[in-house]
Amino acid sequence: MNAWLSPRSVPPHAVLDCCCGAGGAARGYVDAGLDVWGVDSNPRLERDYLASGATRFICADILDVLADRQFVRQFDLIHTSFPCQHYSQMSRCRPGLAGTYPDLITPGRPLLEAAGRPFVIENVGAARPWLRDPVVLCMWMFGYRAYRHRLFETGGGFELTPPLPPDGMIPLNRE
Repeated sequence: MNAWLSPRSVPPHAVLDCCCGAGGAARGYVDAGLDVWGVDSNPRLERDYLASGATRFICADILDVLADRQFVRQFDLIHTSFPCQHYSQMSRCRPGLAGTYPDLITPGRPLLEAAGRPFVIENVGAARPWLRDPVVLCMWMFGYRAYRHRLFETGGGFELTPPLPPDGMIPLNRE
């Protein structure tokens, strides 16, 4: 039996939440009625992650999990929030700092493409050079007061269209 599987198989309408952290993305998927399984290399996140309503937490290296095609093909969507430190402005302002953090987009994308499942790669604005045709979303687009941008690359047959900005505002995807 596959190393990532439980005695039961993955249910329909399931999302694999990669580099899941404490469950921010999971909460939205759970609220949408999806079954969510998270993967993170930090075992201390399990309790908080499962409090998001997610079904399962797997403590493992995300590249190992994504390389397991039999496992990832059971999911209807793969959401990845690869750590942003390598791409962030904070790392760019200090020589050598970015190199101390892993670039997981570059090795992760081919694994996502090989899975043959719809996927999303989410990251910070400074990750734009590593992402293909990302869509910019901001929390204010969804009624929140926070001004927090995220870039979303989609693949595997999944396409994302950004919501229209409020009247008088310039769309964020234009350079």
